[in-house]
Amino acid sequence: MSPPILRSSNTLIVTGMHRSGTSLLASALEQAGLSIGDRLLGATPSNPKGHFEDFDFVEWHEAVFADHGRTVYDAHEHGPLEISPQRRREAQDLIDARQGRARWGFKDPRTCLLLDFWTSSMPTANFLFIVRSEREVVESLRRRGHRELQRRLRGAWLLKRLGFEPWRRAMARRWWWSYNAAILDFAQRHPDRCLVVELAMLPQQLPAAIAFIRHSWGLPLEGLELERVFEPRLLHRSTTRSPRRRWLPNGETRLMNGLRRFVAPFEPPC
Repeated sequence: MSPPILRSSNTLIVTGMHRSGTSLLASALEQAGLSIGDRLLGATPSNPKGHFEDFDFVEWHEAVFADHGRTVYDAHEHGPLEISPQRRREAQDLIDARQGRARWGFKDPRTCLLLDFWTSSMPTANFLFIVRSEREVVESLRRRGHRELQRRLRGAWLLKRLGFEPWRRAMARRWWWSYNAAILDFAQRHPDRCLVVELAMLPQQLPAAIAFIRHSWGLPLEGLELERVFEPRLLHRSTTRSPRRRWLPNGETRLMNGLRRFVAPFEPPC
């Protein structure tokens, strides 16, 4: 017997910290039948399959950051982001243009900083988050090498001499913590609207997550051919050069354990 539909909705918002597997998750959901946009951010060396981000929502988030004199790299560091009346109208236009679709959503890591805005603007939408350990995210950011961070340090000879890499890692850790703490806070306040998967367990957790979305949220996603979604080389985790931090040893564990409470709770019905 199938579980009852808890929150019927045709909209699913996909998000998580940068470098946590949001693109892989969005590509899988697109294969399962979710419309995630018509104008998508394409492939890059760090995302060879594409980002699967709707340009319209990315540009809207960037405009909100710019309204406060911030960028994606520091928007999480200076308190809440207020949304102007103009931005609210623009967001509503984006929603209205897509509401006629049978099943739609968007993916953008920046959404983590504006979860309360989106839940108030889309009161029936549900949220699927993907999480990855701090150590792996920091290492992935290090490998990708943020040109923006390098630009900020151009000419800062003393800071480079004193240790550019530790400074950059500290920034990445704060970034990871801000996004995932925001996810946990939101999920605790809206448990019936939130679901979490872990990148390290995605091949095992995704089928159950899709079953939950289909049967408990009433969103008619299709089954997946997992071999079409997952390539081992894209799930490769290189953390051998990332030293384990010595501060707040239990903080990440507590945060991740809190997020794991929102992993799909049942197996697909027979």
